[in-house]
Amino acid sequence: MTVTAHLDSHSLSVDPGSAQRTTLHIRNEGDIVESYRLSVVGAASDWTELEPSALTLYPGTDGTVAVTFRPPRSHQLAAQELAYAVRVVPTERPQGATVPEGVVRVLPFHELDVRLLPKSTQGRLRARSQVGIENRGNTAASVLLAATDPTERLRCSLKPAALVVGPGERAHVDLAVRARKRLWRGRAKVHPHQVTVETGEGTEPRTATLPGSYEQLPILPGWLFAAVGALAALVALWFALVRPTVQSAARQSVDAQVKQAVQAAVNPPAVPGAGGQAPAPGGSSAKPLAGPGASPGAGHAPSGGTSGGASGAPSAGSEPAGGNGTPPPGPGGGGGTNGGATAGAGSVQGQFSTRLDTTVKPGSHGEATFQVPADRMLLITDIVAEAPQGDEGVLTVSIDGTVVSSLALENFRDHDSHWVTPVQASPKSRIVLSVACRKPGTPPDASASTACVESLFVNGQAVAPPSPSGSPSPH
Repeated sequence: MTVTAHLDSHSLSVDPGSAQRTTLHIRNEGDIVESYRLSVVGAASDWTELEPSALTLYPGTDGTVAVTFRPPRSHQLAAQELAYAVRVVPTERPQGATVPEGVVRVLPFHELDVRLLPKSTQGRLRARSQVGIENRGNTAASVLLAATDPTERLRCSLKPAALVVGPGERAHVDLAVRARKRLWRGRAKVHPHQVTVETGEGTEPRTATLPGSYEQLPILPGWLFAAVGALAALVALWFALVRPTVQSAARQSVDAQVKQAVQAAVNPPAVPGAGGQAPAPGGSSAKPLAGPGASPGAGHAPSGGTSGGASGAPSAGSEPAGGNGTPPPGPGGGGGTNGGATAGAGSVQGQFSTRLDTTVKPGSHGEATFQVPADRMLLITDIVAEAPQGDEGVLTVSIDGTVVSSLALENFRDHDSHWVTPVQASPKSRIVLSVACRKPGTPPDASASTACVESLFVNGQAVAPPSPSGSPSPH
């Protein structure tokens, strides 16, 4: 053997994010000047440095090389023991290479990120929020949670209250807050509360306190009393002023019509007959003299009847010409209609709502599509995107290739978009929900998902498309 090598320490420990050093001793046992190439092998080679990385020795002389370990502070490097070796290869006589071995122990470190999302909530009866937990350490963390309020006016519950979070994992705990007493009316009240997160890390448990607040809204809002008062004032105004006026006008109109009907019945208008008689003075028509069995003369109606003259206008209550009570044809012909005229754009409308769902594997792209009917145009006013698992990726909403909204999945659970001026989707257009899944999340109270699951709600109005302009009117 032309070279010998050994380490000062065959076993050492190092904290992630720090450095630890040992020394490698090399001796040239040969009879010529030799250069040595040095390299580290094993799982620790990515974060191990040799200084120098090459060495030249005269025969019978020794040299040293500093071996420095710098493990990264990351959850991807677990706390464990790793074997390593330093390969020493002579340049002139490579067959005499030697490989001293050692063990480096990566120590555990704990780093837990906890947040209350959102910190402030509001509601009339209850409110919900979440405690987000992310383990950035390289070992599993046992977590205990407790929710309290200093005023003892709230009921707080956490599900689950205890869990274990692995290295690099994220978890969400649901927090439900409810007031012990209901607030029927008046001003809203703010109740502070806090969530205590205790982690059993090593021999010294760590505790984090997350402050929050719950704004309790009154069950009966203030505007309701104002609306009731305004409605009572309108009712009082109706009974005091409007109703008597309407009743008086209606009574006067009915009295006038009754008076005209009575006068027409008592003094019917005289129609000139064959005998050419005229009405008698005082408004009553003169009756011809006739013996027993005589029939009424021409141009006269029987007592109590109506006049049947050939040239008189129809009296009140009579039917117009045409018979059977059929009204005269309107302009354009056809029984009182517009002769087949079509309704304009927007005359057919209604509430529109649809839902699109996608399930996409990690590293893949998926779509869900809704096609607008050929006889409808959609006026979209609201879209609601849901990402309940906390997935990572990109969600895109488009209409016929035009992007309406693009969102990062890790930034929301529910996202609302509203437009005062509606977004138009023409007939036969395609509304597309597109999801690019990078990493599935973990649903509440469930194990980690194997796919990204997202939904999209689309709301608005469905109307008839505009009619082509310049079309001839039917006759």
